[in-house]
Order: sequence, then structure tokens, then C-alpha cells
Amino acid sequence: MQQTQSPPESFLGFSSWFHQDIQYEYPRLEGAASGYIATLDAATADELGAYLDDLLASDASDEELRKLWSECGSQWGIVPIKPFFEQARAELASRAK
Repeated sequence: MQQTQSPPESFLGFSSWFHQDIQYEYPRLEGAASGYIATLDAATADELGAYLDDLLASDASDEELRKLWSECGSQWGIVPIKPFFEQARAELASRAK
């Protein structure tokens, strides 16, 4: 995966939301994603959605996406990560309606 720009703050915040103790707040991964998305203002949600669109449209492998996720602050390894990004993207899109 060729990274031409730094991930936006919205993605850094999203990935770092998944810290080592997140399971105490959210028993399910999807709930943690929803919890983060609920905190976003419209502009930040749009930024995160656009970045997830770019990642999902790229030729990046799941392994490359997991590496990016980890480098951006997540302490949770999500395998496979593409479906997780797709679910988060769908939730962002439904929120925008």
C-alpha cells in the first residue's frame, strides 16, 4: 500500500479509541465503533468516511490495513479488518441521512 498522505485526525482518533481497556466499556467491537462514531461532529464524520472510502477502494491488503490501524494507535488487532471498515463506513453513511 502506497501511503501518499498522512491519515487524517479522524482516523487517528478512531484507531486510538480501540485502546487495551475498550472491552470494559463495550463488550462488542461494533459497539465500540458506534460509540466513537456517535461522538463525531458532521465534518469529522465526513472526513473519516472519505478516508475509509479511500482505504477500501485502494489495493491495500488486509495485512497492510491492519498495520496502518496499529500504527495509528489501535491496541486491538482486528482480523479481518476490511469488513470492520465497511461496517463503520456504512454506519457513517446512515448517520449522514
